[in-house]
Amino acid sequence: MADGFVIVSSGRYLGMGASSDVMRSLQSSRVLAARYTNPLTLLPGQVPINEHLDRLLAGRVPFTAWFIEVDQMRGLNDSEGFVTGDALIHSTARLVESACAHGIDFAGHVTGSRFVLLVQSGDWRERAEKLVARFPEVIEAHVPVNARERGYFTVKRRDGRDYVRPLPKLVVGILPVLPGVFESRHEVVAVRLYDRLEMELPDLGVVVMQDAETGDQVLVDTHDRRFRKRFAEAAARREEDVRASFRKAGVDALELATDDNLTDAILRFADLRKRRSQLAAGGSLPPHLEQA
Repeated sequence: MADGFVIVSSGRYLGMGASSDVMRSLQSSRVLAARYTNPLTLLPGQVPINEHLDRLLAGRVPFTAWFIEVDQMRGLNDSEGFVTGDALIHSTARLVESACAHGIDFAGHVTGSRFVLLVQSGDWRERAEKLVARFPEVIEAHVPVNARERGYFTVKRRDGRDYVRPLPKLVVGILPVLPGVFESRHEVVAVRLYDRLEMELPDLGVVVMQDAETGDQVLVDTHDRRFRKRFAEAAARREEDVRASFRKAGVDALELATDDNLTDAILRFADLRKRRSQLAAGGSLPPHLEQA
């Protein structure tokens, strides 16, 4: 039987099975186990993350939700192999754990190189800064010296030509969550970070602009008033398109300018959501909102 087997118990025939059924069952078991514990880092997986988040929201306690990702992993994987890439992710997991206060904060591994922290510690900003400051130690441990000195990897294409890939970098996004702002983890809120210079260009003369994704560069004469006007008009149309998309999706948007005070912006956003909820329920507004 090339693709099957007989099932017996105490010498009694019970039936037949196929190896494909066994493989499918094993795969399902691995997927289920990975939802509870990530097999690479042994950090809690998606299910415990969701459960802990639900407890924090139900308890109406303030906390910060961190989304952490090791970005630009392709160069390391292509140059040094996936074993080295997995080792870097494992070391990052230990670094992420070290940012947590034992018994207070929670660290989880979503998938791949993505992690979630649910932090109740009041010094979350200092913890985040320390986390980012220590990531170069991880790079030093897993990235070859020559690549670190160059600042990028070189990998040969199939046609024999070399191409470059950037070094891995740590990306951390943090959202302070105030009691009552979110009733459930299923609520969707768009968090948008923007720079006011994206709306209107200052008169700086001839400057070089670079595309953050492609690296393409172009010379722009910001002294040209007609160019600045076209830029502002295009930015206004883009802003309206973005806000229209949010309205169509029924999603609240927390918009943060790069020069905003983060705490003040979160408080304003929380107040607006409370005001809308109270008006929808026919209730009265708190005094500080009635005066606004």
